[in-house]
Amino acid sequence: MEPTWPAGSRCQRPLIDSGLPVSVSYPAARSYEPPIGPASLVSGQAALPSLAGRLISRPLGAPRKVKRSSMFRSAFATHLLSGVLASACTSRASATAVAEASVTMPRVTSSPLSATIFTPTATPVVQFDSQLAMAAIRELMEAPELMLTFVETILMVNSPNADLVVAVFADDTGSEYSVDPATYRVVELAPVIYAISGGPPLTQAHLRATAQAMAGRYLVGFSEIKDRLAYKEGAKGDNFFFRWEDPTIPWTYNPPVFQVGLRVDGKLVSYLNTIPGP
Repeated sequence: MEPTWPAGSRCQRPLIDSGLPVSVSYPAARSYEPPIGPASLVSGQAALPSLAGRLISRPLGAPRKVKRSSMFRSAFATHLLSGVLASACTSRASATAVAEASVTMPRVTSSPLSATIFTPTATPVVQFDSQLAMAAIRELMEAPELMLTFVETILMVNSPNADLVVAVFADDTGSEYSVDPATYRVVELAPVIYAISGGPPLTQAHLRATAQAMAGRYLVGFSEIKDRLAYKEGAKGDNFFFRWEDPTIPWTYNPPVFQVGLRVDGKLVSYLNTIPGP
């Protein structure tokens, strides 16, 4: 029986016979128009402000290797970066023993957003003399009896192109040192925290002289290239930073620098040496 509808109701209008069976769904036609012109893609690194891009500790998309001290280092690095300018081995091997380690090298690929991504590929074994590497660390730290243990060989993400293979050693406090196995040059001391000694604090001029002496000793060819280097210095709390940057060398992720971080008592708390020799 047909229900009674109010006067003027749309339901009083006759039904339209479509000729199609009842209770069957039919796809509706849809159209899509592609956007005008290609999409503009930029890398994640390029999208960052210039200063933030320089302070990134590793390439965007690079796999992060978690270490024993990674949580400790990350917390302190966050504190230090706000003050950075712009950015025994108990080995049984003899003195001539050769350390061998398998290194993972990157293969560059592209993501859908055009950001650079590193995927691991196998490479030949890296050979180096662990005794020479440890001797270089002890010389830098002025600690002949410093106990060191080999940790691993990795890619140094703070190097200009994030592709420098380094041997990592750790002392008994957990501080880590990176050595270039090709030259036995210490290229990085990860930021560490020391208690300030009871002695009187040193002046910034005294600390600057210490940093300049280190540059003359450990930066290869410093006397020949110092005129072209851009120098900056600054302080954050009890930490003082002295930085030389080489603007003539092209880089992908990090500018080539020689940077020394000293506490007010003269203790070395950070070190970075990525300027190649002349």
